[in-house]
Amino acid sequence: MTPTRADNDGGDPLLERIRANRLTLLLGAVAAAVFGCIGLLLTGLVGAGGRSSPWVGWPMLAFGAAVLIATVRQLLWPVPVVEVTSRGVRLRIRTPMSRSGFLFVPWSHLRAVIVTQVATPHGGRQDALGFQIAQDEAIRLPDLRWNADQPAPEAPQCDVTFAAATISGDVRDWVRKIEECRLRAG
Repeated sequence: MTPTRADNDGGDPLLERIRANRLTLLLGAVAAAVFGCIGLLLTGLVGAGGRSSPWVGWPMLAFGAAVLIATVRQLLWPVPVVEVTSRGVRLRIRTPMSRSGFLFVPWSHLRAVIVTQVATPHGGRQDALGFQIAQDEAIRLPDLRWNADQPAPEAPQCDVTFAAATISGDVRDWVRKIEECRLRAG
């Protein structure tokens, strides 16, 4: 997908946009709804025929509602995970869903875009999109990185990594496209 609009950083054309994986967002919305329903039962607002535990139910209900709202918002009004422009890449790692959550990395600070791997919760591995970034006083990565995973210990190490399950499309295709843009600009 090649967007044609200019981005909001001085008219720099947007070359590529990587969105969040919609299936993962749908699964997150379903899980949040289930979690919220359990919380609703535990609050005692809905008769479940058992004992209520409002000290557990209210936080579960609030957490489930917040996650449900966030995932539905992302499904209806998606904010990309990565944007590629003619001047560099914007990585959404500062906040989970706002445009202000992007960190701009100019091509001069992006050493490479590679395929790496992240560990899954069940002990397996999955491919990931990795960015190796030269940090200095101009570019500093935040300590807390939303949407970014840690590479598996034996995999190629990167400064920012997005697991294949969190982004739409094939990781290898995205690496090829972004590297082509980086090499053309450099």
